[in-house]
Amino acid sequence: MGFRHPSFGRWSCAAVVFLLMAGISGADASSASASGTVRDSCLVGLPPLPAAANTGGLKEEALSGLVGLGQTLFEEKALSRDGSTSCQSCHLPELAFAEPRAVSVGVAQRSGRRNAPSVLNTVYLKQLLWDGAAEDLESQIIKALTHEDEMGSGPEHLEEYLAGRPVLAEELTRYAPGENVMEQVAGAIGIFLQQLRGGGSAVDRYLYGNDPTALSAQAQEGFEIFVGKGHCSICHTIHHPRTHPFGGASSLYSDQRFHNIGVGAKNGFVDAGRQEVTGRAEDQGKFKTPMLRNVALTAPYMHDGSLKDLMAVVDFYDRGGERNPNLDPAIRPLRLREEEKRSLVAFLEALTSPCADGTGLFPLITESPPESRDQS
Repeated sequence: MGFRHPSFGRWSCAAVVFLLMAGISGADASSASASGTVRDSCLVGLPPLPAAANTGGLKEEALSGLVGLGQTLFEEKALSRDGSTSCQSCHLPELAFAEPRAVSVGVAQRSGRRNAPSVLNTVYLKQLLWDGAAEDLESQIIKALTHEDEMGSGPEHLEEYLAGRPVLAEELTRYAPGENVMEQVAGAIGIFLQQLRGGGSAVDRYLYGNDPTALSAQAQEGFEIFVGKGHCSICHTIHHPRTHPFGGASSLYSDQRFHNIGVGAKNGFVDAGRQEVTGRAEDQGKFKTPMLRNVALTAPYMHDGSLKDLMAVVDFYDRGGERNPNLDPAIRPLRLREEEKRSLVAFLEALTSPCADGTGLFPLITESPPESRDQS
C-alpha cells in the first residue's frame, strides 16, 4: 500500500517530483502550487531538518529517484527472509506509520518484545528504538533487516533479491551510496524515511500558527493540564514561550531521554530497556520518551503495547505509574478528576497531523534556511 492522493490514487514520490520537474503549466501548475501549500501546512510546528539529514548536495533528480527507490524498498516484503514481511508491515501509513499489534510480528510469524512506534518524524531523533540502540536511521533499518524476529535478512539474501530485479539493482547502484548492498538498501530507505514528517496538527496551529481557534475549549483545558497539573511536559517537552524558559517555535513533544515509568515492572522487567544498551543497573526499565505527534492513531501504547487506548495511558500516569526501585522521581499520583482526564485525552487527540498517512508530503520542496527557524 502506497500513499494515496485524494484524486489520483497511488503515486510514488519519484513520480510526483518527475511531474514537477517536467515543467507543468496551467491547471497542473496550480495543482502543484496547491500541493506545495498543503505540504507547507504539514510542517507547521516542526523544526528544520537536522544537519544529519544532509543529502550530500544531491541534485533534485537524484534525490527524487532515491526517495522513490526507498519507498519501493520500504514496501517490499521480498526483502525479508521468507517474503512475508516488509518495513511497512509494522509501519502502516493509515496508522501514522505505526502498527495496531501489541508487539511486532516478523518472519515465520515470530513475535518480538516491543511495539513498533511510528516512523514519522524519526529524522529528528538523536537515538532510535525504544532503548536507543540505533544512532541513526540507517542503523535502525539494518537492525530491522537482519534481526531474526523481524525481517531475518542479510547481504546474501539482498543480493539474490536484486539479481532477479536488474532495473532496481541498477537504480540502487546509481542513486544509493554505500560500500555494500546492505548499506545501499538501508541508505535508500533512510532517505525515504527522512521525508516522512507530519506536523500541522490543531495543537501546532494553536501554538505556532497563530490560530487561537484551532483547539476546542476541552482541548485547551487539556493543554493547561498537560503543562500544569499533569506534569506531562516534563518529559514530553513543548518548546514555546508559554511553556519553556527558552521559548521556541517548534516541538517534538519529547525530551528524547530515557525514563522508568514502571511499564513492565509487574513482570520483573523481562525487557530491561536502556540497560541492555548501557549495562548500567540504574537504566533498568528505562525507555525512550516517545514523540506524541499522531498519538491518537498509534494505539496500543508503551513499549510492550500493554495499554489499549489513551484513557488507559492517562489512568496509568494518574495512579503514579508502577512502583519499582528505578521509578523516575517525576512519576507520582496526579489525582485528576474524570473531566480533567477527558480534557487531557482531547488535547492528545488534537496532536494528529493532517498528513499523518504521508498524503501531502510530496513533491519535495526546498527547505528554508535553518537560521530562519527555531530549532526544537
